[in-house]
Amino acid sequence: MLKRVLFFVVVFLHSAFIFSMYRARCTPFASLQRKEMKESFYHMIDSATISLCASIFTFLDKEAARKLALAQARGVKVQVIMDGSSDRGAYGIRKFLEKFNVPISVYSASNSINHNKYLIVDGKKSWISSMNFTNPAYDRNRESAVLIYSRSIAKFYKKDFQETYKLIQEQAKKEQLKKIKFEKDLALERKKHEERMRLWKKAQRNKELCE
Repeated sequence: MLKRVLFFVVVFLHSAFIFSMYRARCTPFASLQRKEMKESFYHMIDSATISLCASIFTFLDKEAARKLALAQARGVKVQVIMDGSSDRGAYGIRKFLEKFNVPISVYSASNSINHNKYLIVDGKKSWISSMNFTNPAYDRNRESAVLIYSRSIAKFYKKDFQETYKLIQEQAKKEQLKKIKFEKDLALERKKHEERMRLWKKAQRNKELCE
């Protein structure tokens, strides 16, 4: 009896989730609407009042970075995940955001990339797109995007964001352990070298005395 009840509860919740996605208000964009797509993307950032999660592969757009910094300054909880390909000194985006206290997490797994491109704003709006945060994506490339007003979909992508963040934390922990091990190995090798040098010098002195 209990199993049957649990089964119907799961089916009901799943159906409710699918129905909520179906009823979600959506605004699609494509390359024919480049100007509107770019303006809507910027407006998403400007409209944030509580929280903003941004996941991106390539981040080169300084205007988007400035808007994220302004959102952080007005009290919005901003979090950004970018792929390791964007973590290059020449790009300057990470340093810029960190300068204005915008939390940045860099995904740098050896066998995969963070190819997600989305914004989640205030737990109720989602911007899901093919575009990177770059001027070519806004102005030249064939891109598409959809703006979705749905708390359930925002929750779905927020969960993905949190899972990615967790993976980054695990990566950082592994890198820290590797660093600690390397430093220990380095110290051990230096100690061995110093001992070899001490014995060699001692042997040289004994040799000189015998002569």
